[in-house]
This record gives sequence, C-alpha cells and structure tokens, in this order.
Amino acid sequence: MAQKKIAIIRPFGHVIDLSTYNCQEVGLARGLASHGVDVDVFLAGEEKSVTSQTITEDAPGRVRVFRLPFFTLPEIAHAIYPSLRKLLLQGDYDLLHVNEENELTSFLVARLGAKTGIPVIIYQGMYVPITGRIRALFQQFYNIFFLPTLKRNISLAVAKTTTAEKYLQGKGFPRTAVVPVGLDPSPFSGAPDIDWHERLDIDPESSIILYVGVFEERRNIDFLLDLAKRFVGTGMTFVFVGTGPKFRDIQERIFSENITNTILPGRIGQRELPSLYRRSSLFLLASDYEIYGMVVLEAMYFGVPVLSTKTAGPLDIIRSREDGILFDDLSLEKWTRAINEIIENPATLQEMKNRAEQKIHDRLVWNAVAEKYINSIA
Repeated sequence: MAQKKIAIIRPFGHVIDLSTYNCQEVGLARGLASHGVDVDVFLAGEEKSVTSQTITEDAPGRVRVFRLPFFTLPEIAHAIYPSLRKLLLQGDYDLLHVNEENELTSFLVARLGAKTGIPVIIYQGMYVPITGRIRALFQQFYNIFFLPTLKRNISLAVAKTTTAEKYLQGKGFPRTAVVPVGLDPSPFSGAPDIDWHERLDIDPESSIILYVGVFEERRNIDFLLDLAKRFVGTGMTFVFVGTGPKFRDIQERIFSENITNTILPGRIGQRELPSLYRRSSLFLLASDYEIYGMVVLEAMYFGVPVLSTKTAGPLDIIRSREDGILFDDLSLEKWTRAINEIIENPATLQEMKNRAEQKIHDRLVWNAVAEKYINSIA
C-alpha cells in the first residue's frame, strides 16, 4: 500500500464526546492503525485553539485526534475550520479523507488536494437530497458551482452502502466503491454485567424487545408503541432506550393507553448497554431512513437479531430471515407475525442470534473493514 499516513476529516460542526459516542472516523482510524497506518482525525472542538491527543495503544500505527475551532455558516449549517488547511499542509499526508460530497469543507479539502497533489477520497453516507427550503436552495447552488470541481479533484468516492453508491453515481461521480461502516468494540470493554430484568423490574421470564435511539419522527416510535401494545400480557417487555422530541408524547401515550409492557429508561451510557443487548431477544428499527445504523451493528455484535425497515444500512447488513428480518413497510400485522414466529421458536431465535453475532465479529468490526478500505484506495 502506497499510503502510510492518512488524514480523516469530519466536516460537521458538532462537538462529540468520544467517551459516549461511537465515532466512525475514530473507529476507522483505529482499524487502519491495526494495519500499520498512521492516522490523524480532525473533529470539531470547543476550545479557541487546536488541541490534540494520541489515542492508540498496542497498534502498529498511530492515531491522533485533533480538535479544531470552527464557525458555522448561518441558515445552511456548514462548518468552516480556519486552521484545517495549515494543519493538512504541515502533516505530510499520503491521503486526505473527508466525509460527504455536499459539505463546503469537503470542497475545500478536495481543492487543496488538487493543488498539492495529495489524493482525496470522499466517504459518503447520505443518499437523499437535503431538505429545508434554504438548505435545499444552497444545495442547488453548490451542485452547480462547486460539485463539478470536487468531482474532478477527488480520486475516489467511497460509499458506506450500495444505496449511497447509487446516489453518487446518479450525481455523476465516475469512480465509486463501497466500504461499509464498521463497529469499534473497544468502548464496550470492561462493561459491567447488569441484571436488567431486576433493574427495570421486569419478570425474569419475560423476553426483552429493544429499541435504542433518538425519539424522533423519522424513527416511527409511535409505530413501535402500537406494536408493543399488541403484546401486552404475552410475556414480552418492550424497552425503548433514549430521549428526543417524541419522548414526552410516547410517555403520555403509555400512561393514557395503559401500555403496561413498555418501559422508557431514558438514556443509557455505552458502558451499560452491552449487558442490556445481551439480555434482549430482538431489536426493532422502524426508521424512514438510516444513513447506516450503528445500533444495528451494536445489536448484532451482541447477538441480537434486528427487525428493520429497508433503509440503506440495514439493507446491506441484514440477510432477511437468516440473521434478522427486513420489512417493506410499517404493517402491524407483518411485524407482529414476525415477532411471534421468532419468539415462539427458540431454536430459530438462537440460530439467528448466532449468525448475527458471527457476521459482525467476522466482517463488520473496523479491523476487518479497514482491510477492505486499504484495498479500495490502493
């Protein structure tokens, strides 16, 4: 492999907590480091100056995380990093990697790569047009005046899913490849073993049906609650983990409709989630769209089959009826029948659990994905 030092740029203006957020950029960097590549990851920071830390241990390559000051352009919510250009020029990189083709920072990185002769790749997850009147208008402007230059200046457009690759091809990117998102299991190491049946006052014989994520419209939490309502009194307990704009509405529905088999424990930290996954029978994801769906990887990593709508990530990850189930729509009858068929057949459930866990451990942890990444950019 020609590339020995890579810069990975997360262009979004959101400061993330690496102790609670499973950051894809850092996960990929760790995977590449396991193959002897040095990686610098550039993220949004809270300080007025650049900060950095080295985070790898016992790996052939090194990973450093840089936190950069930034400002956000009003209305269009694009982040600009004034110190990024200088850091990239000083870094002596063999490859620049930046997420998403429709960000101004991606355009600037691609232009810098063209001027310096450093290859640039885009790593794309989005597969639907931007919504919101002002942002959509800006995107049209960007597509006319910036996108053609970006397409000329990059070496490869890498998509996280086959759906995203089709989206890139539809926008005229001449060279594309698919490299899936991986899971970084290191945040789960040393996680405590919690008896969630006891903590949440669930009958020890009850099967836990799990959801983890934001309570928002696109996740169709009301549908999941309608589904849970059908299983009251059947020995299944639905646990919906997270918070968000719909949380209060769901809470009120549970109380007013007396949905006694559904529990809302709020947000649960990453160190506590592994034991909850292990004690769950099934995981539900009824989203209208998912760029990837890290919770799908997490659930399957711990042997929990996922029942999901056919969004981009689940379509690539799940083999329906083998290690999970994919649905064309939000039919209560179809979802109810599928849950009953699996829970009532312990042998089938165990087979699905085994296949789900093996798939992620073998193919979709970052160390394995990094090898595919290296082959794609070689």
